Formats: sequence, C-alpha cells, structure tokens
Amino acid sequence: MGGENNQQKLQKHISNKKVVWIIDTAYPSPSKDSGSVRLNALMGILSDLGFTVIFTPLGGGGKTAPGQETSPLLASFSDAITALRSAESLVIWMCRLPIAEFVISHKSIKEIEGAIHVYDTVDLHGLRLERLGIELGSKILAGISPRILLREIQVIRQCDKAVVVSSHEQELLRQLGENNVALISNVNKVSENSVPWGERGGQLFVGNFRHLPNVTGLKWYLQEVWPLLSPQIRGEGLTIVGSPKPRLRDYHVVDSHKIFILGHQEQIDDLVRHSKLSIAPLLSGAGVKGKVGQSLGLGVPVVATTVASEGMFLDNELARMVADAPEEMAGVIEGLMTESENNLLLGAAGIDIVRKHFSKNKATRQLKDLFFELGLGE
Repeated sequence: MGGENNQQKLQKHISNKKVVWIIDTAYPSPSKDSGSVRLNALMGILSDLGFTVIFTPLGGGGKTAPGQETSPLLASFSDAITALRSAESLVIWMCRLPIAEFVISHKSIKEIEGAIHVYDTVDLHGLRLERLGIELGSKILAGISPRILLREIQVIRQCDKAVVVSSHEQELLRQLGENNVALISNVNKVSENSVPWGERGGQLFVGNFRHLPNVTGLKWYLQEVWPLLSPQIRGEGLTIVGSPKPRLRDYHVVDSHKIFILGHQEQIDDLVRHSKLSIAPLLSGAGVKGKVGQSLGLGVPVVATTVASEGMFLDNELARMVADAPEEMAGVIEGLMTESENNLLLGAAGIDIVRKHFSKNKATRQLKDLFFELGLGE
C-alpha cells in the first residue's frame, strides 16, 4: 500500500482543530523586511493561543527561513482547500490585496462553509502609491492610487474583518465609512540598551532596497541632509544595512569616506545598540516602519520624517525626533549625537512606546480581541 499523500497528512493533522490558514506571496523572512517580522510573530502567537497554523505561499518560496521562530504547516493551495474542510473552525487570513482578491473570488473557497475571512492589508497599497506618486511627480501613479484604494475597500466589505498595521490607516478607513477594521501592528523586541554611551557612535539606516521609498529616502538624506552635518558628526559615520546592497556612487554623495555599506545582515540588534541614533528619512510609503520600532525597542532614538513616524505614537518629547526639512533634520541629529542625556532620555521613552504599542504582549491582546469579535475567543 502507498503512503499518505500530502492532503491526507494535512487532514489528519488538522481534523477537528481550530485552524488559521495564512496565505501570502512567500514565506516570511524576518531578517529581510518588517512585514516578515510581524507575520512571523503573529504565527507564533496564534500557535500559543491554541490555533493550528497552516501557511500557503502563493508566489512560491515555501521553505522555512534560517532561524525561523515558528514553523507552521506548509501546504499548497489545492491541498489546503481539500484538507481544511475537516477543521473544527477555519479562519482564512489573506495577506495583501492581490492575494485577498484571488482567494475570496475562488470558487472552492466560496464552497467552504463557515470559514471566516480576514484581510490583512499589510499596508494600504492605495495610500502608498498615492504618496509615491506625489514624491515622484507621477501622473500615472496619481491616477492608479484611487482605484487601488477602491479595490481595497471592496475586499474589506467582502470579509468578516480587515486588519491594518497603522492607527493612521485605521482612522483613514473610518473616515471612508469602513469601521470593521482592526489594528494589529508590528511586533518589536523590547530590551534595555546596555551599551555605554562612550561605546556608541554614528548613525544607522536599515532598509530593504527593493522597496522604492527606502531608495528615494536614503538618496534625499545623503544629498540634502548629510552635507549639512558638521564634520565632527559626519566623522562618526553612517552605516547602511539592507539588500540588494546599494552602490554609493549612485547617490552622488559629498564626503562619503565615513559611509559604510554592509548589505544584508541576518542580525542587526548589536549594530542598532552601538549606534547613537537611527535615521528613517522616508518621503513616501504607508503602514508602520519596522526600522523605527526596532530601534526604539532597543533604546536607540530615531530621527524620522512625518511619513516614517506615522502610526508610531511619537507624541510629547518623542515628537522632537520628527523632522521633514533638511535643516531641521540636521539640527535634530546634531543635538542627539552630542547631548548624551537627551539621547538616553528619548531612548528610554522609545522603549516605553514599543512596550505599550508594539510588543508581543500587545499583539497577543489584539489578536485575542479580534478572535473574540469573530466568535472564536473566550
């Protein structure tokens, strides 16, 4: 007799269990982008809450990344559709607009009785394209972005619940009449920075350079802000982390001998802790920026634009880190690089913000609330 096929193995594992079926383009790679860090953390929390997690990468990339914290069951789309009918309860968690549109319109999905549909926007694509169009002066993007947002709203209305990562996006959707939207933001590590001030130095930029706002934001910073800094501050250096590894000559930088480009790094916590500050000079984008939460959670201030700080609850003293004009940003950086007491105070305040809004405990409460509303919680 032959062995069990994939459908049979999957069905045996999930029969009469509470299942969350997560569908995205690819398996999360936490060392490469903040969306992966968030999804990886959410899968771990769902498992802790007693759900069996199934993951389907519709765009391929079905292997677990090195150092992956969670290992959900991997299944093809067709295998999952067949096997998941035996689950006690089923939540279909669809990440990103194209995935959600495909899944909710699929005939076989419609035939699964009692399935709950959750649309995780990851970020509002229409908002991101609108801002990118403004930054680039693109009439094409300006014309596309409202249609993308309309498609997102249409998907939201077909689902039992939508999820956004930013309080700004949640409020924007409310203003458009969409109230069935939950907030489940990024999940960042919270840890006191034990590196003495005297052992810290320089600035840090972290970004995925396949994401255009990181490319244009860094270019703006290097051309408009970096030259305004004093030789002393530039002399402490700027470290750039991310892949594909950018070429400094493409940015036409003045005084570049203290700019260090490291490319992709699997772990960057130590780099963050040993920096005096991080920068997030983004001019467009949407959602919540992982680079900001990561730095704040490790006790390192972040000098950021309004776009980069959106949804991060940077009020009161932390609002002083937000600057949009080159001269203003350069002044904030000069101050935080030379005034240790102010730097350390803002670092401590950043930890408090992450603990309150972006910790694993916060995400656990948000997920519990979401599933309670969907009739699956205690």
